[in-house]
Amino acid sequence: MASTTQVFPKRIILRLRVDEFKSESLGLPEFDGAIEKYLRFARRPTTEHAEGKHYVHIEPFQESGYKQIFFHVILDMDKNAVSNPSFDWLEHEIYRVRRDEEGTLKVIPFKNPLESEKLVREMRVYTDTLPWGMGLVTRNV
Repeated sequence: MASTTQVFPKRIILRLRVDEFKSESLGLPEFDGAIEKYLRFARRPTTEHAEGKHYVHIEPFQESGYKQIFFHVILDMDKNAVSNPSFDWLEHEIYRVRRDEEGTLKVIPFKNPLESEKLVREMRVYTDTLPWGMGLVTRNV
């Protein structure tokens, strides 16, 4: 059966708390869980991640002397639908990803659109330097 998911390239920013993810036993499957949780939230098949339909950029953790509270996973959604898009017209969205009391990941939209827009603007200083749909996945745990 063919997928009926519409193709709509955009850049998604997942904002995660370092203290909920940084540990000695942390592996890429933990980031995969956050990505798949977002895909379910967005009503997209979670298989799209394993199929490579979207490109993932993982912000590396900072040096231990820097008190980092958040880090980000950036998803280039439907990466093959466009080539070298202008980031000025490409839609950007940001979501929080948190763990509940049982450790289950939850995607939480920002309730205040002004806060969301401000964070996207601030993040674009970094994310607009990332090549669309390719590049290195960097991780410094």
